[in-house]
Amino acid sequence: METTLAIFKFIRQYLATHPWSPTLREIAEGCGLAWPSSVVRHLDHLQAWDLIVREPGKARSIGLTEKGKTFQI
Repeated sequence: METTLAIFKFIRQYLATHPWSPTLREIAEGCGLAWPSSVVRHLDHLQAWDLIVREPGKARSIGLTEKGKTFQI
């Protein structure tokens, strides 16, 4: 859960400074993870918790939900 929240925090900070969402590789590097594929499981959790939305099959499609925009870590 700690890594999942760190990924969420990274995404929220990234979206605050960029007009596009981060790639899996950028998230992995930003959170100190060895493999971009390991990020997917955490994104699944964040989506299940209604903190992010993703568009399947589309790159850079991670967005924050209204809940995600106001969620306190």
